[in-house]
Parts: sequence; structure tokens; C-alpha cells
Amino acid sequence: MSKPLKWLVGISAGLVVSVLIFTGGVMLGSHSSETEDDNFAAIEDAWRIITEEYVEKDNIDTAALSQAAIEAMMDFIDDPYSTYLNRESYLETMNQLEGKYEGIGTEVSIADKGVVVIGVYTDSPAEKAGIKPGNIITAVNGEDIAGMGLMDIVLKVRGPKGTSITLTVLDYEAGTHRDVAIIRDEVHEKSVHFD
Repeated sequence: MSKPLKWLVGISAGLVVSVLIFTGGVMLGSHSSETEDDNFAAIEDAWRIITEEYVEKDNIDTAALSQAAIEAMMDFIDDPYSTYLNRESYLETMNQLEGKYEGIGTEVSIADKGVVVIGVYTDSPAEKAGIKPGNIITAVNGEDIAGMGLMDIVLKVRGPKGTSITLTVLDYEAGTHRDVAIIRDEVHEKSVHFD
């Protein structure tokens, strides 16, 4: 299926789901006995109608449709600290918890304009490229990251060892932006020990 056709099918499916959910919500919203099961039944009905009765049902990528529905729910709650982890994201998170991953070697926190660097690992690609705590990363490979969830940004920055990434970095004190090209490498997080 061509990319424009996929977009058209995706948009059409999204519109159908939105209309069905809105209509179901209006119809069910007037009943005070509405339960979570009723809400889930509306989602199941929308899924069934799209996958069984939609004109171009054979062209629907159900995995992509599921992912889009989950992303819509996550967007709806509008919480930058809540994230759905698909298999790839989950594995990446587990690697991070083990203290090793391939990326640039920074610790970041969500900020209005992107992410603020709160720490840079010693001898990491980020340190070698001159990234410092307090810098604000505003774009990854030219894509503005303001408003994205933290995990989505982390997954954009991480990548296989030896691959290149360009970060747009705001030096808050100087008030200047600069593009920084970094080659990703294996990063080992240092454990903190208390004596």
C-alpha cells in the first residue's frame, strides 16, 4: 500500500473511530449508570465496525490502528510523565535500568521547549560534543520536540552505536541555539555508592 493511501486510510479510520466514540459518548453520557464496561464496549464496537464493516477494511493495518488508539488515549490524559511502552520501548527501558544502552549519555528532564540536560556522563558522546547540564535540547534531527513525552524524546535520541544524530541545543545562559552532531556509542551509567 502506498504511503499516501496509508495516510488516507489512517485518517479515515481515525475519523470513523472519533465519530463512533463521540456518538456513543453522547448516547451513553445521559445515563448516570454508565460504567467502565460500557465505555470499553463502545471502543470494542468501534473496532468491530472498522475492521468488519468499513469500506476499505482489507487495507487497515490493525496493529497500526491499535497503536493509534493507544496513542490517542495517552494524548487525551495529557500527562508528560505517563507513557505507553510498546515492545521496543519496554526493551529500551529495561536496558536503561540495567545501566547500559546505546545513545549519547545524558540525563534529561522534560521542559517547556524540549528537554533540559540535568547530567552528562563522563567520557560520553554528549560530553565529547560539549553538551553541558543546563542546556536545553529543542530539536532532534531537525524535528521540534516541544510538547513530546519524555520517553518519545529519549527513544528519538537513542540509537545504534556508530549512528549520527543532530541535536539543536539552546544554551540558556548565552541565549544561543546551535546544532550539535553526535555519534552514538555504548553508554554505561555509573552507579552511585554511599559509604
